[in-house]
Amino acid sequence: MPAMPRPEAQRSTACVVSCVADAGCEEALEWLVAVVLPDGGRPFRVAARNGDLAALRCLARLGCPCGAASGDQSVFDFCLADKMPLPVLRLLVELGCPVDLAACRYRAPALPDEVREWLLQEADQRLQQQPGPQEAAV
Repeated sequence: MPAMPRPEAQRSTACVVSCVADAGCEEALEWLVAVVLPDGGRPFRVAARNGDLAALRCLARLGCPCGAASGDQSVFDFCLADKMPLPVLRLLVELGCPVDLAACRYRAPALPDEVREWLLQEADQRLQQQPGPQEAAV
């Protein structure tokens, strides 16, 4: 059985990948992710904070995990809390970033009008696409 990486090694790896994502160099990201795949979504948060849509697409294409749907590891929650611009939020959803719809509805009133309207519309569309209790039981 392979040895599990020490927690400090995991944090260091995430930090290095985040720094490369911060720099926005896709070639360096490709090389680094081929060597080690970060977890927790930190590189996505860094690229989102920079508004670097190309780096976000690159991270997704390389299969980097986008974090959890809610909580401390949620990239989307981080972006909502930091009031990221709508193009960043849209791209994260388009790339398949996990989203907690209940948390989104809760945060909606505090968001800018454009983001709030899009977010509520997106949540409604997703909820309509989910099977109802009777459909799921079949």
